[in-house]
Amino acid sequence: MQGQQEQHDALPELKSRSRRVLLAEGDAALRRLLARMLRRSGFDVIESSSGYETLEWLGRSLIDEPPIDLVISDVRMPGYDGLNILASLRQADSRTPVILIAAFGSTTVHAAAARLGAFATVDKPLDVGHLMILARSAVRAAARPMVAGKDES
Repeated sequence: MQGQQEQHDALPELKSRSRRVLLAEGDAALRRLLARMLRRSGFDVIESSSGYETLEWLGRSLIDEPPIDLVISDVRMPGYDGLNILASLRQADSRTPVILIAAFGSTTVHAAAARLGAFATVDKPLDVGHLMILARSAVRAAARPMVAGKDES
């Protein structure tokens, strides 16, 4: 019973609308698992299997869809990789938080992700519970107002 209550109260301070997560993962089984866990945590999840599909969804959200509140992306995907997606968002001056998933979490990948402004980079094998905590933290951090280019905390 307690687990069910936690699921319903996962994002209580953000209940005005469901927070949308764009989940980009080339491995279908892992994508389904992560999507299910994100939905249980109260997120509206859009699933993408490639970098190009991810860019399409991000473009749609700028034009006529509700905004994407968080991107969770594998670093290595067909088409366009997670670091390129992150770079594209930052070039577009987007503050959308990005969590990257790295199969081979080299210091080079982690450094590039940090330089581009990733909220976090996690290595496989994943601790799904930790990823859900990071997702909630990223959405909360992005929802805080900005004052003169700094977070108002």
